[in-house]
Amino acid sequence: MERQDIKVRVYKFKTPIIYDDGVNQRRILTDYFDFERINFCLINIVRKEYINRKKTYKESETIWLDTYNPNYSDDYAIGKLYSVSHGVEAVNVDINSLIEKARLGVEEGIQGASLFLIDKQSGYLYITEDKNHICNKYNINNYFYSEKKQKKHFIKEFNEVNDKATIEGRSRFFTLQLLEPIPLIEQLRRMRSVKKIDLYPSEIQNENSNRGLLDSLKADLSDYLPSLFKAKVELSGFQEELTADVLEELIEYLSESDKYEQYKLEGVNEDNVRRVFSSDSVTRDFIIECDTTVEGWPQEEQFYDATINRISEDDQLNIRQEPLSDVINVQAEDVEIRQEGGEDDQGARTQSS
Repeated sequence: MERQDIKVRVYKFKTPIIYDDGVNQRRILTDYFDFERINFCLINIVRKEYINRKKTYKESETIWLDTYNPNYSDDYAIGKLYSVSHGVEAVNVDINSLIEKARLGVEEGIQGASLFLIDKQSGYLYITEDKNHICNKYNINNYFYSEKKQKKHFIKEFNEVNDKATIEGRSRFFTLQLLEPIPLIEQLRRMRSVKKIDLYPSEIQNENSNRGLLDSLKADLSDYLPSLFKAKVELSGFQEELTADVLEELIEYLSESDKYEQYKLEGVNEDNVRRVFSSDSVTRDFIIECDTTVEGWPQEEQFYDATINRISEDDQLNIRQEPLSDVINVQAEDVEIRQEGGEDDQGARTQSS
């Protein structure tokens, strides 16, 4: 197994309800999240025969739910999606000999995998990128909603047991959206202190320089290191506090300068939570490190542990939605599904296989 950096994308589920608080008029709570709605959709997929779980999009992208465990913990549900890109004939070639080894037909392809974790409290979906780039927001949204014909059973039971809340049947059962990061400047203004700044000089800077610390270092270590290596300059031990205005100016300068290929600021915010800002901070994706399988997929338990640890350390992600005391949640596994032909299927609790 090889240890690799794994990119994790973050999305947000929303499950709107119409709510009557007894004071104002009935209003739509668009940010409301009820995990059981997502759970209901996934349970109805995994209840199907394995071969019938697959869905194909654009005639060339097939996706299916391999495993799903809604009871991983009180706070999280986990699962794994497989994907295959296909639709054209392809040739497998041995890159050492450049000799054809096999041919793939139009209905064959290379399998990819995406691990996912759902935070039952916040509605955040954390999912790894598959090598086929099929498990994107559009396909995930459609696939999780593929058993939408069953939603009427959940809506009926929810509306029957709730006086203050209603699920509108004509509206979408749930929505999925990209989780937008807090604007960078707002994050910087919440910083209490900066511990260190890492600068990675660009190749242009290295090539144009004919004197200074980096060239001296190269000369001193030339007998021991290869001629090409990536250098990092760490600035730390600041004697004076860096104000938000100074940090804004610094970020602006580093973002526009061609002298630095990458930069990273590390410190703590006003809640004493460690924060890291880099040239990638404009996205809500993050990187974790874990062992991988022979296929290059993350080792599952390491992935889940590392992701949960990351969530617990990030005040943008580690949030808890206060439940509405007068809204009764319906348990997805208890909803009766009337199958075609008139038979009721109570369904068993669904565990990851």
